[in-house]
Amino acid sequence: MKRGLTALSLVILAGAGMTADSQLNEIKARYRELDKAIAAMDADALVKFYTPGCVTVGAKGKAIPIKQALVDMTAKFAYAKDVVSKSSIKKFSYKNGTATCTTITKLSMSIPMRGDSTKFVKIDVKSLSTDLWRKSGGVWLVSKTSSLSDEVRQDGKLVK
Repeated sequence: MKRGLTALSLVILAGAGMTADSQLNEIKARYRELDKAIAAMDADALVKFYTPGCVTVGAKGKAIPIKQALVDMTAKFAYAKDVVSKSSIKKFSYKNGTATCTTITKLSMSIPMRGDSTKFVKIDVKSLSTDLWRKSGGVWLVSKTSSLSDEVRQDGKLVK
């Protein structure tokens, strides 16, 4: 009997490990899709990655509803070009239906220079954030994103 329980315990534990790996892989795929939506500057697609009540919290602690953050982002899309986004998960955990990801996102775009819309400057942003993901309707959605730090460069020179 002990042997049977031990074997059953191993099967349960192995299944739990595969579930965590599966969740991580699903969220990695969602980040890839999110990066593509950002690069395509597709505001309609971006909305589909966040819960309706999602908030973004800046490094200084100011919370902004995701709807406003997306309005701000899409306003930048109006004049940006050559947008590239690449996110990578540095730390992952799962507990009680919530996946927590510490993520580095590198975003690059060209925007018109102030005073001369025919010349463009390259903006590179490297952000470290903690993102909370929850499944809704079988799809992983971000319910909160908190910025830990940002590094901003303009034409290679550190700005922030």
